[in-house]
Amino acid sequence: MIEKAGRPAIEVIGEIVPEVTNAFPWPKAMRWGEASAKPGALNWVRPLHSIVAMFGPETEEPEIVKFEVGGIVSGDTTRGHRFLAPDAIKVKRLDDYTAKLEKAKVVVDPARRAQMILTDAKNLAFAQGFD
Repeated sequence: MIEKAGRPAIEVIGEIVPEVTNAFPWPKAMRWGEASAKPGALNWVRPLHSIVAMFGPETEEPEIVKFEVGGIVSGDTTRGHRFLAPDAIKVKRLDDYTAKLEKAKVVVDPARRAQMILTDAKNLAFAQGFD
């Protein structure tokens, strides 16, 4: 019989996420910056500027899942709209992330974003006399 000791989930996640990220098969990926010329450079669907990775029970302060992808170290900060709200945003959980990004002019939920665009387009069309 082979026994293998368990490890904390946060450690396992920290090992798996970089592997998955680097192997993710984007149909149209891009490289950017000085690191793009290096072998093994990260290919991603859009330029990656930060990675938020938090883990822990809802009743406790979450911990940062520590890892690095393409020279970017995981943490608890992200950014909102690059022109309208460019300052760093510190987050703890998904609901916190979503709310703070919305205040920073970024709508995370694609269905909600699509509905907002459709509503605005209808209102603009109506204002121009197009029913």
